[in-house]
Amino acid sequence: MSAKRKLNYDDSYLKKIKYEIGFNENTSVPILPREIYGVILGKLPLGEFARAARACKYFNNVFRSAVVNLDTVPESSFPNCLTRSAVYVRIGTRDIAGIAKEVSQRSPLITTLDATESIITDEDLAVLSERCHEIRNISLDSCLCITAECIRHISLGFPNLEKLDLSRCQLNDTDEGLKYLANACPGLASLKLHQHYFVTNLGLSYIPRGHPSLTNIDLSKCYQITDTGLQFLSHSLTNNTSWNYKVFSGEGLQSLSEGCHSLTKINLTDCSQITDEGLRFLSKGCPSLTNIMLRDCTGVTDEGLRALSNGCPSLTNIYLSWCRAITDKGLQFLSKGCPSLTNIMLRDLPEITDEGLRALSKGCPSLTNIILRDLPEITDEGLRALSEGCPSLTNIDLSWCNKITEV
Repeated sequence: MSAKRKLNYDDSYLKKIKYEIGFNENTSVPILPREIYGVILGKLPLGEFARAARACKYFNNVFRSAVVNLDTVPESSFPNCLTRSAVYVRIGTRDIAGIAKEVSQRSPLITTLDATESIITDEDLAVLSERCHEIRNISLDSCLCITAECIRHISLGFPNLEKLDLSRCQLNDTDEGLKYLANACPGLASLKLHQHYFVTNLGLSYIPRGHPSLTNIDLSKCYQITDTGLQFLSHSLTNNTSWNYKVFSGEGLQSLSEGCHSLTKINLTDCSQITDEGLRFLSKGCPSLTNIMLRDCTGVTDEGLRALSNGCPSLTNIYLSWCRAITDKGLQFLSKGCPSLTNIMLRDLPEITDEGLRALSKGCPSLTNIILRDLPEITDEGLRALSEGCPSLTNIDLSWCNKITEV
């Protein structure tokens, strides 16, 4: 008996994979070339692709040739590790001369490019954009050698782009780069701009144009974003709104004719200039919103939560941390307008008491996870209300809630 560890797999999952990608019903012999399976399975998220690789030895071999991490490849094996079967390539932090050219020539069918913390340049993106037109996911997180020009190459060369991560790039001309995305990459669904200190409301004004599929945007630690930026995203311009038109270009104002109406997830962590007015714009223009993170948004009060509860009835996840103007009244608004809430975080909100928890227990019976941290006024009575009103509750965090007893 072989000493090798036997891979465990779900037989039903294997049958499903076989059916969907073309195995014969009564045989395990593949009927398509390996690179074709790589392209098909490469459309799955990486985690699902790895799970499929456990289904059989052949899929495992497909996975090994399709997923290339150049950080772990010996110098002697580069560039032979790049083949037409590759669909996921992580460039890594190593300085390998001509890497973009090798990837584009040897692996033109890649769908995911992970360049996190790499020294990739605008010129490298230009080379890749000439041949790798199947790329759908790009991560440029912490890439410090690129400029707005790289976004121009992305917008021109990757028409099927679905996910773009520009976190921590620190482009001085970020707004100019976002302008290139306007009316490009119509399938873009996720845009991450975490810790982009130079993005402003003007940059956000370009995003809604041509991106009807955008569902997820991360603006955490974008300190220059204000309510005006959220108004651009949601297209909530009203007749009573006064604008300084000198601040925005004609193209920026044109974006007001559209909006991110499909937006379901937004992260506003540390956006200290966001107020209730910005949340009103979101609630009016983004009715499909299901996830919102508000951390250290000191300008948000109960009225902001009222707006969300009125305009976003599908909200399932809300995270409220260090928004110290939030009181029990805000939770009452959520309980009345957002009955589908399943996950909620309340952290460092000194005005929250048992009364707020009672409101949640009555209006949000589907709650399954609740994090209550550093809430000095809640007691056992509030927990009793949650236990009675939320039968699906499976996880609760009570860190630093000093009035809670062991009982």
